[in-house]
Amino acid sequence: MAGDDSRPVPIIVFHGDADKILHPSNAKNMVAEGVDGSAEETRHVAVRAHTRTVTRGKTGAVLVELWLVHARGHAWSGGGPDGTYTDPPDRSHQ
Repeated sequence: MAGDDSRPVPIIVFHGDADKILHPSNAKNMVAEGVDGSAEETRHVAVRAHTRTVTRGKTGAVLVELWLVHARGHAWSGGGPDGTYTDPPDRSHQ
């Protein structure tokens, strides 16, 4: 992004840490490429345990969010049961 006068487009990535199709390191590498900023990582154990890493630019604006969903494979963590590669929402905590 150095030397580029355009505004960076914020990125958000969701990835399961039990994914057997695409290794979770792919997500980390993807968000690290070309991002010049500082990252802060927080872990959550709410409905779906996850680690959220936020990278901010020099102005403090969020450039990248990486959500690593623990114990999830190659699936979207919010899809319907009829979809391919979807993981229906966990309603056990409602």
